[in-house]
Amino acid sequence: MKESPYILNENERSVVLNRIIDTCSWRGWHLFAVHVRSNHVHVVVQADTSPERAIAAFKANATRGLKEIEDSSRQGKRWAHHGSTQYIWNRDGLDTAINYVIDEQGKAMATYISPRR
Repeated sequence: MKESPYILNENERSVVLNRIIDTCSWRGWHLFAVHVRSNHVHVVVQADTSPERAIAAFKANATRGLKEIEDSSRQGKRWAHHGSTQYIWNRDGLDTAINYVIDEQGKAMATYISPRR
């Protein structure tokens, strides 16, 4: 690591969460679950694009939102170069992923779970 971690405060986590929800809505992707932590984000989504493009869209839209509220003196990279991706092949896998994202990350921070699973 070349820089100190970029830590999201409560307001910033809320912005990132809302921008991920907006990205999915705008692109017609089905968002199952999100958990925005202080230093990373978990997303379970069904998208009509590659995981890499979905991650890039989430990062870009979240960055725009953060720039609107941040102190202009804030320095540092917001996101890692890539992100970890896993394909989900069945209902059990989907339920396991949602449970992991929502319930197994420690204290809940900024979360979303689809009412339509």
